[in-house]
Amino acid sequence: MISYTLPFESDVKLIVYNSIGEKVKVMVNAIQRRGYYKVTFDTKTLPDGIYFITIKTISTKSSQKFINTKKIILALDKKETNGIKIFPEKEDKTIGIEK
Repeated sequence: MISYTLPFESDVKLIVYNSIGEKVKVMVNAIQRRGYYKVTFDTKTLPDGIYFITIKTISTKSSQKFINTKKIILALDKKETNGIKIFPEKEDKTIGIEK
């Protein structure tokens, strides 16, 4: 899950890129109201590797802009759950990434 909070209504783009900058998936491309959001990040079709999640927002009222990018590493976890684990680079509350 990827979570984020909007302080005001904004045009939101949440995009996943691979390690060479190719767009892998557009997860959100919409105008959203102020509030807290969670988006499911389905990694089943993605190979192991480094990815970047970028959120871009532009306020619909005042043209305030915000851009933030997080690096994540996808790796198959064969020991515990046979599932995929997501390892965020470091703790930051701007965009939440849940395992």
